[in-house]
Amino acid sequence: MRRRLRLVQGDDGISLVLALIFILLVSLFVSVALEKNQATSLAGGAVRQRTQLQYTLDGGVDRALQVLRDEMVGGAPVTCTSPISPDGTGSLSLNGQTADYTCTTLAGRAAVASDAAKTNYALVTTSTSPGALISQSGTSQDLQIAGSMFLNAKVVNGDVGKPIEISSGDLVSPQSATCNSELTALAKVTLSGAGQLRSCTEQTLAQSLPKVDLPPAPQVDLSPLLGSGVTFTSGSLKCTAYYPGRYSSPPILGSNSKNYFVSGLYYFNWTGTWTIDDANTEVVAGQRADSTDSAVPSNDCAAMGMDDAMALAGPLAPLPLAVPPPLTPATFPENGYSYGSTWVFGGTAGLDVKKGSITLFSPPAGGSTVPVSLVGASTYTHVSYTTQPIGTPTLTGGGNNSAMVVNGKVFAPNSYVEIFSTNNTVAAAQGGVVANTVQLKASAAGSDALVISANSGTGNPPPPFRTVRIETRDATSTSSARHRAIATISNFSPYTVSVRSWRTA
Repeated sequence: MRRRLRLVQGDDGISLVLALIFILLVSLFVSVALEKNQATSLAGGAVRQRTQLQYTLDGGVDRALQVLRDEMVGGAPVTCTSPISPDGTGSLSLNGQTADYTCTTLAGRAAVASDAAKTNYALVTTSTSPGALISQSGTSQDLQIAGSMFLNAKVVNGDVGKPIEISSGDLVSPQSATCNSELTALAKVTLSGAGQLRSCTEQTLAQSLPKVDLPPAPQVDLSPLLGSGVTFTSGSLKCTAYYPGRYSSPPILGSNSKNYFVSGLYYFNWTGTWTIDDANTEVVAGQRADSTDSAVPSNDCAAMGMDDAMALAGPLAPLPLAVPPPLTPATFPENGYSYGSTWVFGGTAGLDVKKGSITLFSPPAGGSTVPVSLVGASTYTHVSYTTQPIGTPTLTGGGNNSAMVVNGKVFAPNSYVEIFSTNNTVAAAQGGVVANTVQLKASAAGSDALVISANSGTGNPPPPFRTVRIETRDATSTSSARHRAIATISNFSPYTVSVRSWRTA
């Protein structure tokens, strides 16, 4: 009996030991589980914090790019506008994290809304048909273009007989699926300066054209009374003066004549071409005010000290004009300028300089973005002028023993313009050319005298894109993480932002 009780008591002891062991093991498992949970929680917090920082750094890059785009849309960019401008800086707070960002311009520059240079191309062709730019074949040096070229349609090597060299500026065409390959293939147009680009741009044709703000078309027809001008003499010197206004037929220039067109706006509206074909005929239009304007050799008019005040004196007073005295550049006729001259050709009127010399000095810019010397009327100009049909030959010429210098811009977006330099010839469009189609001709002997440039003082248009580097860092400096992106921003509407690379470090 006693033995049985003793055995039962022994079993109870073992159960107690087993229970204690079980409790110990459970305690160990719970302790490990608690420690693991705490470690996991801490690790999860760290991961969450790092993730939030990564998102914030990405957000900082996005924020910087949006700031740049918004500034372009507003037309007043101030953040990292060029490689020589200070870096742009800013910050973004997100998810309890703060990222500082910097912006650096790597290439190009930003364009501002008031930047006249955006439209100051040396040469613009507006035609949408291939072959809008043609150069005559020839030897000797390449044709020189000083300034950027905007080709609205495809031009191929077969169109370019004599190679064209752009000595300053870019070769630009509107963006398309084939634009890059077409510009690359156009090997007969070369870029000779540092940093010049073959660029496909978002800039539209309308955005590439300068603003031309002409006054209303003159109404007084001067052809019947003053179509042959008014002659002044001083000893053996003789000068014939012509006056601003409307001409329904070409002014009559005498043979071996020296002619001065008083500063102002001339509206030539007739059917056909005004041809100057006398090697000894010289024409100067407007007073020279801009020291950078080029001129052909001075003639009798300059030797006589002919200026607008003298040209408007006396001889006009008795004429039965529809404009009362006093006759001054401001009142005769409606559109006198204080200097320079603008010639507007309407309808099918045009000018062909076969022989002789003609100089048009730059007029005041007025409401236009650049001075405009010769205009082919179009929908881009004042509605009171008769629009020229597409392809009208507004300006041609440049034969042997001729000189043609147009100092302001030639603006004829509907028209055909031909500039020809050959033996003993000077042909210059100092302010650049805008035309539907352009033909450049220069023989071996005349190649040095063909000048197409954009020298109005506003420089060349900005490149189509600005390339920037955005870098973001942890504002608290507790993390070395940083994000860096390289992007291009269009200088023209719709001001797209294209990310080229995005790196996390």
